[in-house]
Amino acid sequence: MTNKLKRLLALSFVVVLILGLIACGKEDSETTSDLTTTSSASSEGSSSSDDTTTTKSGATTKANGKTTVKATSAVQTITDAQGYSKISPLIERTTNNRGNASASFINGLKGYELEIFYPWELQKQESTLGQSAAYARQEVEKEFGVTIKEDGVWASYNENLAAKLTSRSCDAQIYMAQDFNYASYFKNQYLSDLTNAMSKAAVDFKDPWYNQNASAFLNINYKQYGWIAYDMQSEYVFPYVIIYNKTLIDDARLTDPATLAEQGKWTWDTLQTYAKRLTNTSKGVTGFATIDATQMLASMVAQKGNSLVQVSKGSTPAPNIENQTVKECLSTLVNWCGDGGICETWSNQSWTYPKTQFAKGKVAMIYGFHDTIKQLNSSGTVNNEFGLVQFPMPTESKTYINVSIPQFVNFIPSQYQNEAPEILFLRNELYRQNYRFIQRDFQVLWKDYFTDTDVLSYACNIKFERGNNETVMDWRSVAEETGVGKTSTTTVVKEAISTKSVQSAIDKYKSGLQKNYETVWEGYKITGNV
Repeated sequence: MTNKLKRLLALSFVVVLILGLIACGKEDSETTSDLTTTSSASSEGSSSSDDTTTTKSGATTKANGKTTVKATSAVQTITDAQGYSKISPLIERTTNNRGNASASFINGLKGYELEIFYPWELQKQESTLGQSAAYARQEVEKEFGVTIKEDGVWASYNENLAAKLTSRSCDAQIYMAQDFNYASYFKNQYLSDLTNAMSKAAVDFKDPWYNQNASAFLNINYKQYGWIAYDMQSEYVFPYVIIYNKTLIDDARLTDPATLAEQGKWTWDTLQTYAKRLTNTSKGVTGFATIDATQMLASMVAQKGNSLVQVSKGSTPAPNIENQTVKECLSTLVNWCGDGGICETWSNQSWTYPKTQFAKGKVAMIYGFHDTIKQLNSSGTVNNEFGLVQFPMPTESKTYINVSIPQFVNFIPSQYQNEAPEILFLRNELYRQNYRFIQRDFQVLWKDYFTDTDVLSYACNIKFERGNNETVMDWRSVAEETGVGKTSTTTVVKEAISTKSVQSAIDKYKSGLQKNYETVWEGYKITGNV
């Protein structure tokens, strides 16, 4: 059977399916159920008290401060009537500065089947987030005459993916590599070069749903090998922040850290003061702790305008451990985390221990990220007792900088190189459709962790880089290899904290750290605008 005939048959099937859904829709309209969700903020960051009820036809009515969505027994119809008209310019195809893909390319998409595989369990279709994802799929399928499947999860995702890549037997066109696997996958030529595909599909990764810093870092020797984007199917990259116990803050008669941050008064000095005031030895309460001292160092360095990875356009990534700013921040970290300091690392415990202690109310403030907050939920702790705030800034700074980790990098396996234009185009259209709901869905997701609407609003500001706040990526996990016999920045940090000697730790491990980078990158250069 020819490809042309296959596509004609596929298109006929789509038409029949749509007619069937229309018929079913008439029946479903008589059996609807109410689904109440958290109210949303607009893309400009303003909240509205005039929330709406959206029916299947798209009609809206006010609903007492909540957004009530009429959901059918199948998939909820989500429309722009939910108050997202302000972001309509963001979802127009003209956001692409290379112009639209050609008409012949778009026509050639008919009958294409795309499968995306995630390293986590997807949201259930009947949930609000699952409905948003279903809506995006349906819109793209309907517009371009394609079939899209999104799936997950393997119990041992990394091991299974490595085996599939090694044998070139990947059965989905898009996967996500955990950050610490990216370099090895790239070196083994498991990833498609997307450069020509980007031109044909008119996808340049400059749309607002892509992380621009990631796109630049993943441009190697003038070729593009991956991307990171906002994706409400998951808890995508979230900055490291400080999470605090509001009850312990109130008991110590201290101002809420988020209030200080709004006033530009949340500084390193304030953090030290709070850590000391909140420590209560008699009650077994630690004032401040971190789940990752090296990641906290990355935040400190970023607040000083630098990075733990030395990289610029046209250069090979290298450790930045001997940079003067990095040394100064490492010295501060040692003072904070060493014996008698203000921050507990529990270096002899598992990395989950600090989170568990925080969930039990035994830690007042903790440096962590979304997984830390998940621990609160699973512990059964009352979640509205907790707040979020950016990592504090040095006294001389004027803008808060949050550091985030890559976590997962999207890529197309090399055996799908020839299909990369179609894959990129359709993946981009899914992002485009989902982006209209991104802030509402973010709050829907996070309301399970923070029922306090003020905390939710602040989390939204941090995540979406508002409130004079910026988020940057820390690329150590991509640039360095870890494991037995490997020297990483963490090796230096642990040595410095245990010996309380910054320079001796650097001198001891700097050559091994440099060798680590050389082994990983083998002369490859980052050629994006980092």
